[in-house]
Amino acid sequence: MELSPWHLPLLNTSEFTLDAIVSVEPDGVEEVFDLQVEYTENFIANGLVSHNTWWHDDDLAGRLQTAMRVGSDDRFVDQFDVVKYPAIAEADEYLNHTTQLIEYDAPPADPHTLLRHKGEALHPARYDLDKLLRIKAQNKGGRWWSALYQQNPVPDDGGYFEKAQFRRVLAPSHKKCNVFIAWDFAISERKHNDYTVGTVGLQDDNDILHIVDQIRFRSGDAFFIVDSILTLAAKWYSPSLQLGFEDGQIYRSLEALLKKRMRERHVYPPITVLKPLTDKLTRARALQGRMQQGMVSFTTEGEWYDSARQEMLRFPAGAHDDQVDSLAYVAMMAVGREPPARPREQRVPSWADKLFSSSPSSFMAA
Repeated sequence: MELSPWHLPLLNTSEFTLDAIVSVEPDGVEEVFDLQVEYTENFIANGLVSHNTWWHDDDLAGRLQTAMRVGSDDRFVDQFDVVKYPAIAEADEYLNHTTQLIEYDAPPADPHTLLRHKGEALHPARYDLDKLLRIKAQNKGGRWWSALYQQNPVPDDGGYFEKAQFRRVLAPSHKKCNVFIAWDFAISERKHNDYTVGTVGLQDDNDILHIVDQIRFRSGDAFFIVDSILTLAAKWYSPSLQLGFEDGQIYRSLEALLKKRMRERHVYPPITVLKPLTDKLTRARALQGRMQQGMVSFTTEGEWYDSARQEMLRFPAGAHDDQVDSLAYVAMMAVGREPPARPREQRVPSWADKLFSSSPSSFMAA
């Protein structure tokens, strides 16, 4: 039994297959067209609909939407009409007859027509709701379903990390925990580049990893980066403190200056050089596993939390992943370290202790 093309699994945009060509045979002559703009090789479809699947915040569709949002007040930034038709409606959809735009949830004041209710299929004659829900279940509601069918590269509840996995509690004293500070570097001041990020994690005696601090900046100044490293280390100093850096060209270029500034500032935290992993998904596995088991918590204080959480929920489809990389290195450092020993509870002496410590040799003397 052979499945029809409609039922075959679709390949992800990052996947491909290799197949040998059996033969090439002539099949007549047809007129074809190649449209492009000279030098830039862009095709601007004036008056036409440009159809794109939005797979990533940093692909063409994602960059255009970011540019539109950031430069909304700039007359030189094109503002396109973005039309989205999710396969399953995520809200009640209405057509505003005045603007001819689709509006959601609350009916607009202008004349309007209900197009479909939340949860209804876009084209039931071709894909009814049952078929769409089966497709969603096959992908477990993940990124492929969200991007290709719902026109959003990130599921509402997150993909690699999920909303339900984020816990916030008061952080324990770092003096009683193993302290890890992991750094992810990006030496550049250009606006679109990644950030340099340092993340502080505390491993308590229950092996729970508490994320308590994070700093994030763009800078190509080696002195500023090194001093930022040592200032954060001094803030969270503990005898158990470990600094973690990915082994690579950036760390090697900073290493001599870092050690020099350590001597000048009399700060000597031990350094762990982390083995680089080019696959970001593999790098974040330790963090993902801990999150799934409820073994990661985030402090209730700190302005950095919202930014880190948003980046984690959009990973790996977000434009930036520097915060995720730094968090992942903290989790990797914690995997190789035993939790601190629990303090021994002081036992209240009982009557038996007094009995054996008494001087008479006979128990009857008690």
